[in-house]
Amino acid sequence: MPVSDEEIRARIESALYAYGRPLEITELAKAARITSKRKTIKIVRDILKSFNENMVALEISELPGQKFVM
Repeated sequence: MPVSDEEIRARIESALYAYGRPLEITELAKAARITSKRKTIKIVRDILKSFNENMVALEISELPGQKFVM
């Protein structure tokens, strides 16, 4: 059964919050339980954009080497 984008998003957000350190795409894909790095990058960048546009209390940043941190 395929995992919905909403569930993937929730898993990525949870991983970024829980780890508290920069995570590589492979780590985020593993946390989301998917194999597509391309899909992982798309979703994490969508999360980043949403967080930063809606001025939530948390911020997500993309670091060099396709790493992301909350």
